[in-house]
Amino acid sequence: MTLGTTRRLRAVLSDNSRLPDVLNKLGYGSIAERLPASTSLEALLSDAEHEARRRRHPYLASEHVLLAAFKAAGDRELITEYANALDRTPARVHRWWRPRGRSSALRTRGQRILEEQQRLALERERRHP
Repeated sequence: MTLGTTRRLRAVLSDNSRLPDVLNKLGYGSIAERLPASTSLEALLSDAEHEARRRRHPYLASEHVLLAAFKAAGDRELITEYANALDRTPARVHRWWRPRGRSSALRTRGQRILEEQQRLALERERRHP
């Protein structure tokens, strides 16, 4: 199960194909200047996906992309602020709502996949801190 993206992030990515444009649209254009020149949008999205998996979030959101950008830029203050906010905010789970699709993250299979993805992400962090 690959992570889906939120509507907001999908809209930003469909309108912009360059990393500085994406960060500018997300409200942090100044961070693009501090990123290493070798940082690509694909690499940043990969790191953002890792952050989402680490927190067991079923969707890739703009907050994960910003956290990955802050980590790439080495901005410790913003890393701490965003990481703590994401850690305090669990993925929304509506237990009263019946999951519709077979690949829903709320179904048992989806929960097992999210657990496995989280385990692999935490393992990756232990190997490469």
